[in-house]
Amino acid sequence: MVRIGVSPIRLIEKAVHELVATGSMTEARLQLESLVTQAFRRIVETKRFLAAAGLSGRDTIGSMRWYDDDEFWRIMAPKIFGAKTQSTTQAEVEQLIALMKLTSGSSVLDLACGQGRHSLELARRGYRVTGVDRTRDYLETARKSASRERLIVEWVEGDMREFCRPDSFDGGVNLYTSFGYFADPADDLRVLTHVYESLHPGSPFVIDVVGQEVFLRSFTRQATFDIDGIHFLEERILSADRTILTTQYTATQGRSRRTFTISHRLYSAETLTALLRTAGFKGTRVFGSLEGTPYDESAKRLVVLAHK
Repeated sequence: MVRIGVSPIRLIEKAVHELVATGSMTEARLQLESLVTQAFRRIVETKRFLAAAGLSGRDTIGSMRWYDDDEFWRIMAPKIFGAKTQSTTQAEVEQLIALMKLTSGSSVLDLACGQGRHSLELARRGYRVTGVDRTRDYLETARKSASRERLIVEWVEGDMREFCRPDSFDGGVNLYTSFGYFADPADDLRVLTHVYESLHPGSPFVIDVVGQEVFLRSFTRQATFDIDGIHFLEERILSADRTILTTQYTATQGRSRRTFTISHRLYSAETLTALLRTAGFKGTRVFGSLEGTPYDESAKRLVVLAHK
């Protein structure tokens, strides 16, 4: 089952213990009534959340294809590509070039490129970039940015599971937790296998996600934030085995309110490196940032460097 705060059974057990321990039956009965009410509220809340997520309480990602919802990506764009995110792009690309040991003029695959912030910065530095994404609006924004700066970037609209160009790239990247979206874990392997096939022999690949270990250290049930006049409520639940994160976003702007529910798979350093090796990669190295810092208790990201 999915865990959501203290379980209803634990609440009722607590009430029973209070009933036994206290000398005041009236006080204990009131406590019991209060805790049982809380328990049933938790049950209703859990069922409502699971129904919205397309889950049944089992450890699986919802069957719906949330990532095909263009409205979700449109509304979330200010959060994903806001000023704070944009301000780190130059440094991240410098770190990528150093980590991957990319030589000037190399061809680079940016898988799930979004609005192309890394693709564009690589192109500014003389790299030959192919950016792949399934969101047409994001690619249109990327195209306009490239045209405005007279940068040459190949933009490809498509599903990351399908993209494959054998022996075509000197390096590949998948950044900003753009991985683990699919209900079938075999699709994640398919993505990595196609990346492997698309690289030249010996070429590097970097994948950057929020690792399971990192996420669990800072997990909170709920968060709120405001961007561009939109108020976001973010509510999260974890599967019992802590490998599936389901997040419900409620976006409110004036009288308008939209709710979106997404799910993705959390990979640990061990499971992600094992998946990369299964796809054919070798020489996997794990880091806590694109700078190449250790993957330890202070890590903010899970970054894995692998080679074909």
